[in-house]
Amino acid sequence: MAMSIPAWQNKDMSRIGDFWHKMLGDLDYKTAEAAVIKILRTKNSWPFPADILIEAKNINPPKDAPPLVDDAWIEVYKSLNSYRTEPLEYSHLVILKTVRSCGYLNLCQRENARLDFMTTYKRLSEEYLNQKENQIVKQLTNYKPLSLLTENLAAKFDANRKQINAKNPPPEIHRNVQNESKVAQTNFVSFGGNAPF
Repeated sequence: MAMSIPAWQNKDMSRIGDFWHKMLGDLDYKTAEAAVIKILRTKNSWPFPADILIEAKNINPPKDAPPLVDDAWIEVYKSLNSYRTEPLEYSHLVILKTVRSCGYLNLCQRENARLDFMTTYKRLSEEYLNQKENQIVKQLTNYKPLSLLTENLAAKFDANRKQINAKNPPPEIHRNVQNESKVAQTNFVSFGGNAPF
C-alpha cells in the first residue's frame, strides 16, 4: 500500500507492516489484496484496517455469517404455519434465535410480523458477528484472561525477588532480648513507674 503514496516509498514500514499483519491476520493474502485494490480504486482516502476488513467481507463473506435479513425472512415466512407450535430447523442459528425471540405463533398471527422479525434479526445478527469478531481478536492477540495474566506477573515477580535475594541476601538482624528488656525497664522507671519485671 505504501507504494501508492510516493512520499512513503523510501520509508521503513516494517513496524507498521507487522502491526497491520497482526490486525488483518485472519484474512488470506488474496482477499486482503483485492480489498485494498478496490478501496484504493474507489475512495480518495488511505484505507484503515476496518475498511479493509469490511471490503474483504463483501468480497469473500465468511462461511458462518448469518444470511441477509431479507433472505432470512423469506426462509421463515415459507415455514410459518399457525397449526405448528415449534419452529422448524433453519439454515442458521441466528434465524432460529430470532424466531424464538419473536415467538413462532406471534410471527404466524401478527400483521407486522415481518417488521418484528427484521428488527430482532438485525440485533441478533450484530451480536453474533461481534462475538465472532471478539473470538478472532482474542486469537490474533493471544488473549489471556486477566486472572491468568496477574498470576503470571506474580510468579515472575517472585522469581525475580528470589534471584535478587540470592545475589544480595538481606542483613540478618540479631536481637539481644536481655538488653531490650533492660532498656525497657530503665525507660519505665525513668517515667516514675515501678518496673513490674
